[in-house]
Amino acid sequence: MDLLSKVPGVEHVHVVASALEAIRAIRSGWPDAVIVDIDMPRGAGPRILDALRAERPRILSVVLADDATEQKRDACLQAGAHFFFDKSLEVSNMVDVISRLARGDAQRLDVPPSWTCFDQLPIPSFLYEPDSLAIKAVNNAAVDRYRYSREEFLTMTLVDIQLCDGRRERHGHQASGVAGPMSGRRQHRDRDGAIIHVDVALTSMHSECGQMGVAVVHDIGDRLQIELALGHLTGAVTGDLEHLLTEITGRSGEMISRLTPDDPMCADAVGIYEASVAFARRIRKALDPPAETFWRI
Repeated sequence: MDLLSKVPGVEHVHVVASALEAIRAIRSGWPDAVIVDIDMPRGAGPRILDALRAERPRILSVVLADDATEQKRDACLQAGAHFFFDKSLEVSNMVDVISRLARGDAQRLDVPPSWTCFDQLPIPSFLYEPDSLAIKAVNNAAVDRYRYSREEFLTMTLVDIQLCDGRRERHGHQASGVAGPMSGRRQHRDRDGAIIHVDVALTSMHSECGQMGVAVVHDIGDRLQIELALGHLTGAVTGDLEHLLTEITGRSGEMISRLTPDDPMCADAVGIYEASVAFARRIRKALDPPAETFWRI
């Protein structure tokens, strides 16, 4: 824990060796945060979590684990832990949480009083710092859709939920130049790794904390499924129609070749041929819109 002692704003770091000692310290009311090794012997880790959950007001709790499985993560978060990190891979994230607490911004940023609808918006919405893309506040819809806790979101950036070049960017990257465009049709990932197809609208607002970015995220997964189904249907119908038009132009062309120019049926055959060719041209034009109307994830 020497690393935490060097974090600016951290005044005291106390290490305990047993659950009893930890619970006594918790009940004394002096810790601002407790870091729990969930793998402490004789079930000490879960006992400490139980004691923390009973405290009012609740003390911020960070769990570290050697065997950081999803099952253990979910169990600890359900038991009341605010954060859960892999001891061997995510210690820097733990330090970041403590440093944010020491700076006074570990809790969610309050939105302007006039914006009372933020938490009630039915679609995921985020407040973020424009330069770092660090998430400063999320609404209830974002927590429900992405399955991250509000506290987890506050250690992340918008880059962390966006799928970039077929992979999810890891914590610690610089936001600039990593994620590419953040607005428009994108692919995000939820906490379980599932892809969410979204359409992101970005704007800005001014709050007491300065200029903030606002991201409103529309889930378009159902719309894409409809577009895909319509595409398949259109393709099938177009294929049949093109085949029919090929037959018409072929037969009418054969008739023209067999008829003399003064034959009354020749003019009808030419009319049928030209109409079918013009119709086929219109179909191809409708199915090949200008390139700028396409979008890419």
